[in-house]
Amino acid sequence: MAVAQSKSDDTDTCGGAKYPLKARLRAWWEGYELRPFSAEDGQEAVADGVDASDDAPAEEKNVPEWSEGRQKLVQLIWGGGFAAPGGPEHVVDLAQPFGLTAENTMLEIGSSPGGGACAVADKIGSYVVGFDLSEDLVKQALEASMMNGLDTKVQVKRFKPETFELKQGFL
Repeated sequence: MAVAQSKSDDTDTCGGAKYPLKARLRAWWEGYELRPFSAEDGQEAVADGVDASDDAPAEEKNVPEWSEGRQKLVQLIWGGGFAAPGGPEHVVDLAQPFGLTAENTMLEIGSSPGGGACAVADKIGSYVVGFDLSEDLVKQALEASMMNGLDTKVQVKRFKPETFELKQGFL
């Protein structure tokens, strides 16, 4: 015997309206609390009085893009120096078909904590110029390159899309 239950809206069962899933996931990932939602106000996703919409850059929202806890968590999951799946062997395997040598320079956009840049410089011997949007990750990548003795081979800078220009003559 099948029993059907009528589906009630969120206000009946949860004591009020909810934030959209995207706003809740962002708050969880970024590590901040959403204040109570007021459906009467037409209030958007807000963290400590700061707008958490995708329209404003993280600097304008005053929400730390990569908190220390978040940096530790992603590196615990993906390995030291990495903020995404992969690892040193995988990055080197991806870079080898380009025929990099000790005389070449590799451009890496999205360097994260610098694990990939350090792996390529260490295993292949090429120079790496990396860019990342997060100032926190740039600092971490520079520290990683110094600790691995690769500070002459690896440079990581803050990526600013509005002022970024590639050098002429690069292939």
